[in-house]
Amino acid sequence: MLSVRQVLIGLALAFTAYLAARGLWWTQPIPQPVAMVALLALYLATTWLCLLVDHDSFRRRARDDNDEAPLRRGLRVLPTWAAVLALITAVVLPTGISLAVGPDARTQPYAAWYIGGIGALMTIVMVRRRPWIAWAGTVILTIGSTIWMSPWPSVSVLPALALGLVGSLMWVTAAQFSVIALDRAAKDTAHLAELQQAASAWQASQAGRQRERRMRVQGAIAVAGPVLTRVVQTGGVLADTDRVEARLAEGRLRDELR
Repeated sequence: MLSVRQVLIGLALAFTAYLAARGLWWTQPIPQPVAMVALLALYLATTWLCLLVDHDSFRRRARDDNDEAPLRRGLRVLPTWAAVLALITAVVLPTGISLAVGPDARTQPYAAWYIGGIGALMTIVMVRRRPWIAWAGTVILTIGSTIWMSPWPSVSVLPALALGLVGSLMWVTAAQFSVIALDRAAKDTAHLAELQQAASAWQASQAGRQRERRMRVQGAIAVAGPVLTRVVQTGGVLADTDRVEARLAEGRLRDELR
């Protein structure tokens, strides 16, 4: 049975593949098609690596830290080399694609696909707990798309915003808020689990004490009950053997109390 994580990864793979496929839908010849295909391959390789690569040292550190283990257990942080590769891709794609398609086609959909593509990549990096890399890549995307899509000599961010930069910024922002909310929920859940464990331990302790009290009371009744019964029956006039038995019972009860 597929887990929620596998379903989300599958959707992310399909969506990034769709974004990259838009770059192959050329409506006119481009000057450097080979470079375009190579850049598409670089994007897909980087994005799918960031989606699929695992990093177990984070979980090992969490197991070593007892206080944070309930919060961090099961999370996956993106390896440093993969995060750096994603940042390099964010630097290379705007310039490389703009040069590959030529100056007259830089605002065409098959040339502007990298705005959404890098936005999706940085969203993945954000979800994989690399917020500084994700925001750095988003800033690089904003600067690169602004420079290459603006008509020279004027430089304006409006063309990039109209071609999808707003959506990319919203994706990364929403991803960061989601990660923060999930971390807070996990922390609250861990705190509630600790409280529940403490309450269960207290209840078990109280139950044990009550059981011990009942056993002590039953033992006292078993020791003193027969002697007290004879005292009542004889009106306090005891034989020597009964007096000795009463003193022994008193000593046993005193020892039990101690």
